[in-house]
Amino acid sequence: LKGRSLDPQIYLPPSPFLRSAGTMRIFINNVDGFVGKALCSDLRGALAQENRLLGTVTCDDTDGKTEMVQQMGVKRVVSRGDQEQYLKDVLSCSLIVFDLHSADIQDVESVIKHLKVAPLDHETTFVLISSVNVWARTRKQYVPLDGEDGEAGGDEEDGEAKEGKTRPQELTDADLERRIPSPAFESWKYLETLVLSLSSKEKL
Repeated sequence: LKGRSLDPQIYLPPSPFLRSAGTMRIFINNVDGFVGKALCSDLRGALAQENRLLGTVTCDDTDGKTEMVQQMGVKRVVSRGDQEQYLKDVLSCSLIVFDLHSADIQDVESVIKHLKVAPLDHETTFVLISSVNVWARTRKQYVPLDGEDGEAGGDEEDGEAKEGKTRPQELTDADLERRIPSPAFESWKYLETLVLSLSSKEKL
């Protein structure tokens, strides 16, 4: 997607999102996954401070993972067993991150819907890591190539002008409503749209 630069360092909101002096509560779904491990490594010391990491593990099975999770800086593993306490723990954090590549679709939907109606007593940022496959079948639009070889029109041949060379136009945020996913990613698009509906919520 054009218009979004990828910075090697993760951007985090400034001071209003700090829950207390020198720390921030961060929830990461499935900290034992590939992306979860990377997020723990980057976020535990973000903003030049020691942040408090909370997170779930895949299948709620901590057997053999306790030491690994502690080494990643996760202060507490959150269980999905008690749904009410689970949602309370998630919403207690200032930064909430879900990666759809390792997440359960129904679990993510449940958290987003709860977040939509629950009162928030602090500023919260919700991050959903999705896939470019949500755009896989979006209809292409074409623009002329830059330079002389790409100029529309050209020499006439048999009374008709030659068509100029074109290339697919980059997709931007302005094309959001046009995105069409591959069949396997229909549910991902639904969750993306659900997250976008949170934009009007206060403190989110």
